[in-house]
Amino acid sequence: MTESDRPPAPSWPALRAAAVEAAGSAYAPYSHLDVGAAAICDDGRMVTGCNVENASYGLGL
Repeated sequence: MTESDRPPAPSWPALRAAAVEAAGSAYAPYSHLDVGAAAICDDGRMVTGCNVENASYGLGL
């Protein structure tokens, strides 16, 4: 990989802020642990996500 092929260095404060913002959308009525995550893709895009809990007792195999 050449220097020009490398993705830009991540902005850790921006990633942290995006993860905290994503945690605001979490739904955790059982664990009460709101989790947010943020990542930088190879093409420079930032993607975020959060946990969403669900109790589905009839789904077991």
